[in-house]
Amino acid sequence: MGAMSTAAARHLVAISRGVPPGVTGCFCVCCGASPFDRGRSADLLQGGTFSDAPSLLAPSAIDACAGCVSLLAGRPGDDPPPLRTLHCLAVEGQPALYPATSELAAILRAPPLGRFVLIWTASHKRHAVLRAGISTAKRMLVGGDEATVEYCPASHERILDAVEALRAVFGSDSILAGNYAAFGVAKFGAQRWAECEALVASVRGSPLLAMLCHIARKGELLPREDYLIDPDDERAVKLLALVATASLMRAERGKDFWGGIFLHRLERVRRLPLATAVSRLMASIGTSSIAEATQEALVMLAEMDADVVAGVERSLRERPTLLVALAYDQIRTAKAAKTKAKEDK
Repeated sequence: MGAMSTAAARHLVAISRGVPPGVTGCFCVCCGASPFDRGRSADLLQGGTFSDAPSLLAPSAIDACAGCVSLLAGRPGDDPPPLRTLHCLAVEGQPALYPATSELAAILRAPPLGRFVLIWTASHKRHAVLRAGISTAKRMLVGGDEATVEYCPASHERILDAVEALRAVFGSDSILAGNYAAFGVAKFGAQRWAECEALVASVRGSPLLAMLCHIARKGELLPREDYLIDPDDERAVKLLALVATASLMRAERGKDFWGGIFLHRLERVRRLPLATAVSRLMASIGTSSIAEATQEALVMLAEMDADVVAGVERSLRERPTLLVALAYDQIRTAKAAKTKAKEDK
């Protein structure tokens, strides 16, 4: 984002908020060559707690224009509130609007025509306006607390859709970190989760995902679909289900076990040779050596040829979260079927 776009965005927001262009203009510490007259001295604008100095376009200037003063000044409790505490949509030629967080996703989906500036503030303490650029319906440069967030509907709307879908079951922190509980994935539906997570993973760690997780509305939980898996995945799921079935830890701490412990322990060993990985996984979750499921898992391992072993190892390396979720679902389904059979007798 160039300095010209940044300065123009600050001017557009100030005018939309009712600050008229000046008579002579001035050279402003915040926006450089400004259409607004001098508002106050630069040092009074920055203050002792000002932490956005890198966003000032002319840090050596001695003046701050009236437009930028209106954007940066104010304290909590003022009427109107300071801009840093508000989301803002400023469309060229129109009065500024202050949407609620729940309304921001709709703006991304149906942006205004013409030039506009969109500001998203998460902390209500930082000057997000300083990181906003001039936006259009095809490319938005949203001002955030930490960075400028580029949002292009053509390439990013599917990611917003995926985040909103995942929010039906998972919290924003889980989506941001990629930490999904197995029972959550099973509830959401493994097929749909895999598709949504693939989109989200492509931008994980970015300011874009941080914004989308913050503003996303909760999607509707759709009926689950059966997940079609290849033979290697199927074997890996069966192996994990057997190991989990024999785990004393699962028996004692089921929710914690499926909430992340089992996946975490698998993550630590999934790149090892299969026999070693299974042995260490069993030890880490307290698998009973005399359990029928343990013996079945060991027989299964012994009967695999080299090609099958390589395929299962690849599945464990590439899709651990999905496989753990499917193992959970397999155990749950088998338990429900056994319970029903007893009731039908």
